[in-house]
Amino acid sequence: MEINTFREYINFEYDGRLNDSASAATVAIIIYNSGEAVFDLIESLSYQTLNNFDIVIINNGKIGIKIVEKLKTMPIKYIENSVNSLSLGRNIAAAFAKGEILIYLDDDCIAHEQLVESHLELYTNAKVLGVQGKGLAYKHPFYCTFQSHYDLGPIILPSIYSFEGNISIRKETLFKVGGFDPQYFGGEGLKLSYRMSKTYKRNDVILYNPNAIIYHDFAKGLIDYLEKCYRHVKMRKRIEKEFPSIISFARSFGPYPKDNISKLTTVEFICSKLIGKLGQLAETFAKVF
Repeated sequence: MEINTFREYINFEYDGRLNDSASAATVAIIIYNSGEAVFDLIESLSYQTLNNFDIVIINNGKIGIKIVEKLKTMPIKYIENSVNSLSLGRNIAAAFAKGEILIYLDDDCIAHEQLVESHLELYTNAKVLGVQGKGLAYKHPFYCTFQSHYDLGPIILPSIYSFEGNISIRKETLFKVGGFDPQYFGGEGLKLSYRMSKTYKRNDVILYNPNAIIYHDFAKGLIDYLEKCYRHVKMRKRIEKEFPSIISFARSFGPYPKDNISKLTTVEFICSKLIGKLGQLAETFAKVF
């Protein structure tokens, strides 16, 4: 059966051919050119304090045959997607999920042992429709210095999806608002947050939980960092054009109380200023062009 739209995925899920048994949550991982890093993530998920969850992996491409063969032997749901769209992959994963709570993780992160439990604990409140977690540096900590959305502080507060590599949502909510927009790669979480808020007519649909932690790097090098700075601004401009009030909506959240941050060395401070300026230059270029 060829499925092309999110509505078709929803109908296929409701048809009952996919969910032969339920679980508390589904961890969805969209892989693309990620190499064997996904196995480190899967291993970290095996140590969770709560284990009533299933795993769905969507292969968006550029994954070696040996990795694919190994994934097919594992106790997960493995699906190949012919279109390299991160958001489409997320929608496909939702249709094949056994859990009523969907937890979306980046394919190159490591999950803290309490990640799943920390996401699920907030859903005991029926008003909570989504959760954003926290990101800590993994192998390349320097580029996380500039990413305020990785760590929104030490307490639970209303938020938007600004760190899509560690978020969760009620499956029924995702279906109701029409899923992630496949046309966006950067800012898709903000757009989903906005639609959730407008659909449910309140701004407290998503909560940030600092205990839902993954270890992940924003970038693996300077070029990767600059490319992301450029792309994210491009996507933000596109979203703002579609929804003129969306930036003011995003700015209505926060400021967030911060933990005490250790001081940088002189060399780190100088490098951070230099890299920060290069990032700002990339963002300015994106705004102009």
